[in-house]
Amino acid sequence: MGAPQQTWPTVALIGHPAYLLEPAARRWVHRELVRAAVRLRDTNGMTRGLSGMSRGPGLWWADAVLRAHVDLGLHLPFLRQADSWPDADRVEWMRLMGRAGRAPLVYGATPQPRSLIACHRAMIDEADELLVVWQPGARGQVCDAVRYALAQGRCPVWIDPEQQWIHRPAADEWPTFLPSPAEAAVSAQAEMRSVRNRRDGQPGTGQPGTGRVANTGSYHAASRPVRKN
Repeated sequence: MGAPQQTWPTVALIGHPAYLLEPAARRWVHRELVRAAVRLRDTNGMTRGLSGMSRGPGLWWADAVLRAHVDLGLHLPFLRQADSWPDADRVEWMRLMGRAGRAPLVYGATPQPRSLIACHRAMIDEADELLVVWQPGARGQVCDAVRYALAQGRCPVWIDPEQQWIHRPAADEWPTFLPSPAEAAVSAQAEMRSVRNRRDGQPGTGQPGTGRVANTGSYHAASRPVRKN
């Protein structure tokens, strides 16, 4: 008889925002997340999927979890996360927010590095399994999340959009892929400035962004008081 399958009731995903991924990589990651949600449900007993609702992988994972008829748990790094996104992504964010089974956990009122770090770490602490969409060598908040997971004795599943493969490096293998902590810290600051200032379109298309769009829907983070910055 083969070894019994591991059970992971709660699975979290952390990944780069869509504008850091090339079009072919975005399509591949989206497709693989849909497949992963069904496989994790059927093979590993996933009953809850966690998403930070980042533009791109976070939204795709939330949608995949719902398509698999699994409970969706949301962790938002800050309020009104999608305000400056292009219209289509902002509408999708609002749709998925409305489909979640309970109010999201929120970690800040404005984009700040500490809010995103706290969001990622809370998801890692809650989850039984962690998936990361990470570009090889990239610095920033996803890299920080991987380092935190490793420090907790966790080995994330790496969804590599560049090579288009999925695997789980051993704990002693991960450091060979990751940039130094000092480089990651500098890049994390730049990443949050990009979140605050970006008016982006789609990478590689030459199309400008749509500018800041107000989120007109009402919103209340009932499950956790907003942390003051």
